Amino acid sequence: MTHLFSDVRGSSDHAIVLLHGLGGTGEVWSHFRDVLHESTDLSSIAIDLPGHGHSEALQDYRFSEIARIVREKILADHSGYASYAILGHSYGGIVAMELTIDESDFAPDLVLAVGVKLDWADDQLAGTRRIAEKPKREFETKQSAEQFFLKSNGLQPDALNRLERAVAKRADSWQVNQDPATFNIEKPEPKRWLGQKNSKIELARGEHDKMVSPQMPGLPEITLETTPAGGHNCIVDAPQACLDWSQSKLGSALP
Repeated sequence: MTHLFSDVRGSSDHAIVLLHGLGGTGEVWSHFRDVLHESTDLSSIAIDLPGHGHSEALQDYRFSEIARIVREKILADHSGYASYAILGHSYGGIVAMELTIDESDFAPDLVLAVGVKLDWADDQLAGTRRIAEKPKREFETKQSAEQFFLKSNGLQPDALNRLERAVAKRADSWQVNQDPATFNIEKPEPKRWLGQKNSKIELARGEHDKMVSPQMPGLPEITLETTPAGGHNCIVDAPQACLDWSQSKLGSALP
C-alpha cells in the first residue's frame, strides 16, 4: 500500500477529508481548520497527496490513480466514520471529484471543490510538463526553501510556525517536498464525474481568483459558485468565506 501521511483533528463520527493543491501539503489547510473546528463538530482529515510532503511518490500521477490511492488510504486508516465529505482545493479538487467514480465500497456523501481549473489549454499543460522534466530546485538555506513553498501556495510568513513537512534537507541543500513528476498534469475530464449517483458535487471559486473563470466554456452542465472573498488560494486568504460556502452545502449532506 502506498504510504500517505494524514493528520486528524476532532472526534466526531462525521468527517471532512481535505485535499490540498499542487505543490502543497495538508498543512496549507491550517487556517481553514482553525475556523472549521471553532464553528463545527466535524472531524477533519488532512492528507498529503502522493509526491507531496511526507507522502510517497508515484510512477503514475493520473488523477484516477491518485484517487485510487487516496480511497485506499481512507478505507485502511479512516474507515470508522458514519459519513464523509471531501473538500479539495485546485488540483486536490480534481482528485476529490475522481473519488465519486465508484470503484469500491467507498463513495463520499458530498464532494466540494474550490478553485478548480477545468479548462486547461494544450499550451498550459505543455508548460507544466516542462516543469516536470526539470530536476528539483535546490536552495542554500531552509528559510529560502520555505519562502518558495509559501509563495507557491499563497501562504503568508506567519504560516511558517506550522510547517513541518514542506521542505527537507538533502545533502548540502534544501528542497521543497514535492516530486517534480507531479507536474505531469493530464487534462481534466469533468464529464467523467457528471451524473455520478453516489456523490453530490459542488464547485466554487474565490471572488478574485484569476486562474479559474466564473464561466465554464463548453460545460453548461457545471454550476460554479463564487465565494464573497479570496483569490485562487481562498482556503488560505479567506478561510471563513470558504468555510461559510462549505457549510451551506454540508448542512444538506451530513447529519
